[in-house]
Amino acid sequence: MKTFQDNQGRTWDTTINCDVIKRIRNQGGVDLLSVVDQNSDLIAKFYSDPILLVDTIYMIVKPQADQAGVTDEEFGRAMAGDAIADATQAVLRSIADFFSSGRERAMIHKALDASEKAIEKARDLVEKGLDQRIEAIVEQALQSVADGSTNSQESSASTPAR
Repeated sequence: MKTFQDNQGRTWDTTINCDVIKRIRNQGGVDLLSVVDQNSDLIAKFYSDPILLVDTIYMIVKPQADQAGVTDEEFGRAMAGDAIADATQAVLRSIADFFSSGRERAMIHKALDASEKAIEKARDLVEKGLDQRIEAIVEQALQSVADGSTNSQESSASTPAR
C-alpha cells in the first residue's frame, strides 16, 4: 500500500484497483492503463501538468476524501511542493503494482526509475546553468561598480577645487 501526506498532514492511500481505474477513465478521461503502451506520454503529462496530476490523485482518493469530508477544492489547496512530489511517486508506483504480470510491473518500475533519473539530471543541468548565469550577473555588476568608482575618482580629481 502506497501512501502520501498532503500539506494538512492527512494521509492518503493510493491503491489502484479496477474501480479506481474505471472511475478515473469515466470521470477524468485519463486511462491509467496506458502507461504500458510504448507510445504513452501519461507519465510525462503528469510531470508537466500538476493540475491534471492532482485531479487524477483526487479521483484515486475520492472515497477517502468523501469519508473525511474533504472537497476537491480543499484537497487541491493542500497539494503543493513536497506533497505533490510524494503523491506522484506513490501514485505511479501504485499504478505499476496494479498489473498482474511481474514483467509488466518490472517494466513500469524500470521506466519510472529511468524517468526519475532523467528528471533529476535535467534539474541538475538547469541548476548548474542558473548558478553560472547568476555568477556572471554578479561579476558584471561588481565590474560595473568597480568601473563606476574608478571613473568617479578620475572625474573628481580632474575637477578644479572651488
